[in-house]
Amino acid sequence: MLGIRSGSKKSVDKPASLANPDTFHFLSSYEPEKCCVEVGKLLIREYKAQVTQKRGSLQLKIKVQWQHQTVWAIVDFLPSSDARCKVEFRKTKDEEFLPGPFKSLFESVEERFGEIQSNV
Repeated sequence: MLGIRSGSKKSVDKPASLANPDTFHFLSSYEPEKCCVEVGKLLIREYKAQVTQKRGSLQLKIKVQWQHQTVWAIVDFLPSSDARCKVEFRKTKDEEFLPGPFKSLFESVEERFGEIQSNV
């Protein structure tokens, strides 16, 4: 409910890591369109990822060899009130999910993308 009655419980937001353990995100100072392009370039150049994007979409589907495993992910670029863009990595529905390599890949991309943004 909306919390109108006395004694009603107010919903508490959970941290992203507790809310959905197979979804991770970071914030970017880039606009979503530019961020999508830059993350796509990073994934292709440095991670040798196969990247697909539907025309006009701010979503990438990636396949990358990481830690001797094939990691699949969906990367969404969403407007955010905390920054210009929220970059969200989540598992795909159709492919096998490997939590360790998935999280490791996300952390690596987040770190490398942060370096790229700070150099601009």
